[in-house]
Amino acid sequence: MNRVALLFFLGGAASASARPDDICPARGNSPFQGLPDDVLVDCMDVEASLDEIAQYLTNSEVSSFDGGVLCPSDGVDYASAKKQYASARVETSPSYIVDAMNEVDVRAAVLFAGHCDYELTVRSGGHNYIGISSCVGTDTPCIQLDVGNIDHIEPLGSPGQKQIRAGPGAYLKDFSAVCVDQEVFVPTGECDKVALGGHIQTGGFGPWGRTFGPLTNRVAEFKIVLADGSLRTVTKPQEGEQNKFNEDLWYAVLGGASGSYGVVVDILLDTFDDNDYFTVYWEVDFLVSDTTLPGIIKMLRKYAEVIADANVANDTRWNLWWSFVGAKKLLQLNPDFPQGLELDYLQLDFNWVERKTPGFDEAAALGRAKAFYDSIVNECDIPGCMLDDYFDLIAPAIGGQPVADALKLAFAFSREEKGNVSKLNQDLTLFMWEKLRLEEFNVPFKSSFQQGPNFPDADGMETIVRGIVDSFPQDLQALSEAKLVIAQLATLPSLAHVDDTRALPFQEDKFAVTFDLWDYTPLFPPFTAQNVDDFASVQRAFQDKVINATGGLDHRMFWAAYDSPCLECGDWELYYDSRPKYNRLSSIKRCVDPDNVFNNRMSMPVNPLNDK
Repeated sequence: MNRVALLFFLGGAASASARPDDICPARGNSPFQGLPDDVLVDCMDVEASLDEIAQYLTNSEVSSFDGGVLCPSDGVDYASAKKQYASARVETSPSYIVDAMNEVDVRAAVLFAGHCDYELTVRSGGHNYIGISSCVGTDTPCIQLDVGNIDHIEPLGSPGQKQIRAGPGAYLKDFSAVCVDQEVFVPTGECDKVALGGHIQTGGFGPWGRTFGPLTNRVAEFKIVLADGSLRTVTKPQEGEQNKFNEDLWYAVLGGASGSYGVVVDILLDTFDDNDYFTVYWEVDFLVSDTTLPGIIKMLRKYAEVIADANVANDTRWNLWWSFVGAKKLLQLNPDFPQGLELDYLQLDFNWVERKTPGFDEAAALGRAKAFYDSIVNECDIPGCMLDDYFDLIAPAIGGQPVADALKLAFAFSREEKGNVSKLNQDLTLFMWEKLRLEEFNVPFKSSFQQGPNFPDADGMETIVRGIVDSFPQDLQALSEAKLVIAQLATLPSLAHVDDTRALPFQEDKFAVTFDLWDYTPLFPPFTAQNVDDFASVQRAFQDKVINATGGLDHRMFWAAYDSPCLECGDWELYYDSRPKYNRLSSIKRCVDPDNVFNNRMSMPVNPLNDK
């Protein structure tokens, strides 16, 4: 890229020495004098300009921008850098991709974007359902700011009082490994390559949430670069503390529209001490077929009846997730599976956690956990209901008992394990999405997420289960055989973890259902891919069943947005609890980013809702 004659002078950059409670750090209302006239920014030469700004920020006379810059002419490197989870269904084409290595790189990129009229989207792991961690630069020039390389993970403190400082680009799998090593636990989601930056801003829900709460509740502090280039340290508000700016940023960033208010560059997390807890975990798979479906439904109806009891619903020791997997022919992508093996299954992840107190009886705790588990699982009493039993039954047809035993190991059937929470989370909860080969094959998909304030009753649960199973590929000779459907029924963090200092919406909701469909048909010639949008009507009908069964309210979450959301068009009601909450977030956005530098499809608008 060549430098051109048109130069812009930067002004209004803030230093970190400002008192955040003194100002609303919007341009035009800053006590700072800006950059001197010899700091020149050429809007057509991004890399040189970033280095110029970085030199000023570091008071250096040598190259100070440590990151990299890519544009469409960089071909394969550019295509790889813009790729994200949603790439198969959302096309992105950022004008530039800035790969930041540190806080200075981020500050330089933010200042450049603001003063050269580039919109800026932030990517940490790139796992948003609708692709908001990148952008389209065809109409409005935009920059994808990638903080994936800011991935430090540093344990702090002493045993029993440990914290972990981490970068926004740290993957859950790497973060989990450090937790195991330190014998501490922090609740997260289950996708191994989700990164912490977006995860803390959108909740961080996972299979341990009823006991330990969402990830965002473990945040003690974060550092964020605002639109004026300033680096701010935001801490958990303390009772009696008078610092509205800190309070507002804390509130907005933790649940109030990821990527809207600035760029998180560092996170401090409180931990739980593994040694304080007794934990047992069951991972069990069930065959879903015409023969076993009555038993599956009976088991899920029993589950609904059990959790309808107020004492059970308020008991935070249990966590239970059901994952229906409609796989059929896709199992043949795994070379370890016998050719011709085609099945759908249901995976149960159940964990029981008790805090160890003086005189704690581990055997008694295990007995309580086993009684809860058995009261539900034993309802599926049809022969072959559990997959390990099913493989024993069909062993002669698939090559004998050794093949059946190998399949049991591959699916981890009927696994019961006791141990530290962090180790069980690492071994059993985290899922390697590479196994699905989604990015490798650029598999198109359709996804949704629905949650509600009530647990489904037995009839509602049966309606949900039948809706899922009806969507499974049924005809093994049809195009649908190469579809993959995964639907999860999840319990959400309990009322014990509601925290109004964070904007995270719908914190009192109890139950959620994800519904994802991927189309692998191009991998099975002569089949050709269908448009996954053709599945939208099936998906919508199913989500309506979930809404009716969980309280009648259409509650969605930011990280799993679906359809084509437009907050200003009225969709804000699907993602935020109330008009006052939405307007508070909008006013905070207007304060810290009045020019809307941080802009994506789901970012918080600058202007509040009017009375109508």
